[in-house]
Amino acid sequence: MSTNTERFLERATAGLATDPELRLDVQAELRSHIEDKTAELGGEEHADEAVASLGGVVELAEEVSEANQRRLGWRNLARRVLRLGLVPASIVCMVLFFDISGTLANERIKWLMTGADILGPADGKVRPRAVRKNNPLNILYWAKFLQRSRLPNFDSNYSPFRQSAVMRWLERSPDLTERRRMLLCNWSNQAPEDNRALWDSAPTNRVYLADYMSRYGIPGANRNRSLLDEACSLDPSNARYPLVIAMASAERAARLKADSSADAPPTYWLEVSDRPGLDQSMAALLEVLSKPEFHRYHLEMLQERLAALGPTERMADANRRVLVASSVLLPDLQAIRSAARHALAYARLLVDEGHPQEALPYLRVPERLNAMLLPDSFCLIDTLVCGAMLNMALEIVPGLLHQMGRNAEAGATKKRLTALLEPMRQYRERRDVDRQELARILDQHSGPMARSFLSALSGQDLSDLDRKLAPSRHLEFTVLTEGIVALLECLLLIAMLACLAVVLRWRWALGSHASPLLLLPSWRDLLRFALLGMVVPFAVFLAWTLWSPWSGQAYGLKYAGHRTAGELVLLAAAFLVLPAWLALRAFRRRCVELELAQPHRLPRLLTWLLLAVTLVPLVGAMVPPGSKDRVALGGAIVGTGTIILAVLFVIAFVVALAVPGRHGRVLGTLSRSLIPVFALAALMLSLIVQPILHAQERRFLRADTLVWSTEEPGFTPFETRLVTQLRGAMLQVMAANPMPTIPTTKAQP
Repeated sequence: MSTNTERFLERATAGLATDPELRLDVQAELRSHIEDKTAELGGEEHADEAVASLGGVVELAEEVSEANQRRLGWRNLARRVLRLGLVPASIVCMVLFFDISGTLANERIKWLMTGADILGPADGKVRPRAVRKNNPLNILYWAKFLQRSRLPNFDSNYSPFRQSAVMRWLERSPDLTERRRMLLCNWSNQAPEDNRALWDSAPTNRVYLADYMSRYGIPGANRNRSLLDEACSLDPSNARYPLVIAMASAERAARLKADSSADAPPTYWLEVSDRPGLDQSMAALLEVLSKPEFHRYHLEMLQERLAALGPTERMADANRRVLVASSVLLPDLQAIRSAARHALAYARLLVDEGHPQEALPYLRVPERLNAMLLPDSFCLIDTLVCGAMLNMALEIVPGLLHQMGRNAEAGATKKRLTALLEPMRQYRERRDVDRQELARILDQHSGPMARSFLSALSGQDLSDLDRKLAPSRHLEFTVLTEGIVALLECLLLIAMLACLAVVLRWRWALGSHASPLLLLPSWRDLLRFALLGMVVPFAVFLAWTLWSPWSGQAYGLKYAGHRTAGELVLLAAAFLVLPAWLALRAFRRRCVELELAQPHRLPRLLTWLLLAVTLVPLVGAMVPPGSKDRVALGGAIVGTGTIILAVLFVIAFVVALAVPGRHGRVLGTLSRSLIPVFALAALMLSLIVQPILHAQERRFLRADTLVWSTEEPGFTPFETRLVTQLRGAMLQVMAANPMPTIPTTKAQP
């Protein structure tokens, strides 16, 4: 077109200057009319006549402006919606629906299982060096680093909550009323008397009394004698507190020593420093064992705490239950084991001194302690301690009875103790036999958290365990996918900022007269972006991971972790690349319609090379699952492909900033037009993908019967059932093999 024609088109569309894209569209239409008229008149030399056939420029400008006035209004509204509605809405939704609570809760559980310090340094700050030293990729460390410090006097050993607003938002922690805070939190840096708020709220409540004593009374019993005496007066029929007092006195009066060898059971003896005090404390121990009950109220307190947490709807809620259950303190176990050992050592001392009759009651102490502790046990540690005491009695008591000349009683005692230990022996045999089979099933069919919880709980019925593990495995993978989606939201925000940087760079370089345009997508293009770029990939991902037997999520991470990683990387690449690719195709079509310069197409060889690089994670995911070497190989391929894709994105951004100026406007226009596309993708992730994943998470949590309990108090349902079965079998054997009555004795002179 001649310069005069272009000048005419500029003047004719001056009324559309507020919408550069519409102006170019109308100019292209008028230019087409002029070209047709020119050809009709006979050639390029008749161009001025063709222009004149359109009428006067002023009249034409008025007609064009009037004809497109309504269209101009709708397009201005659409532009405002995109700039001031869609993009801000996507950012707001990303902030509101950004959810890594399940990932953070899993990190807490991992630290719990490995015994790591959740809070880090005593000053409450997470230092960058500590972050790098522990795990530079651990998201919880960096989340903690963002909050920098916490309120003093807070100790998460007994509570899964943070006082920081940042961590409370990231973990989706429930708001705590004062009552719930008293139930769930422990202000351990304060003086013990300041921690009595829960107990003082109900001074006669034995559950709150027992909880306070577990934390502050029983640990350091020698310093807390007055507190223990108060507990004895408030709960006089309970043997718990007098037992602690008696053992604290015995430990002051004599030091327990043990001699053991590889081929002989251990021998306990006392190094006495205060014989009258020892005699009195051991006589007090016998009096304690005559009390009608031994109750620590752990289960009742745990039930109240779990009720304070509220309903369990998400994995983060279930993990809070695990954290609260794991905070149950068992300080009595040390006192109980010490009582059994002191009693047997004291009996040996009396026998050696020639007082065998006085020694008889102390030989029955381990059995009596077992009878007291077993009904009150609610975790596997309790039952194992009961078994350990009975086994110690089996190794020591018959020998001492033979030494005393009571051979018949020694035989009867050995027979009774052997019968009492039979359920524990059967459990240990099943555990040893099933350990490798359980490890194989967990490696192949469980998620990493389930494997941590269940790996030490062999000895149960393992039939159909692989099917029962499916809900917990899918639950863990769903939470992992939620974390990936949250990461994708951040990447989309970064992509929008990168596009904005390209736009600003070329607007500043080219000036306002040639600044990048915002090409509005049509509703068909938006529908195509949403369906083909987001909905279809996510639907394919869900169908593949839920129902395909070849999916990585059909197996455990240790067995097919590379497949899971490949699937997640491909999902992320689809969410990032497909909308951009569809937008690029629409952009090219629009550039042709507007007669604008198009971005240069890549050479065919380079295009195929980029496609091959995109499929590298797919190649890694296709490595057969199974051995550790296969998983490592597949993971290495997937990781390499991910790194290459990330490098390509960075290169594309650098090229968009550094291309020659003649290509600046087209790249700036493309970048500006991609911003609403990325915003739409982020909005769909927040409003569609995340809610679907949350619904999946709730469904799998309700279906799980092994790992995360929503009703039963305890660490895991798997352990709770094991403890219930083992305790019931041991109690049944105890009822069938009652022990002789313990005679009382006076303190030895």
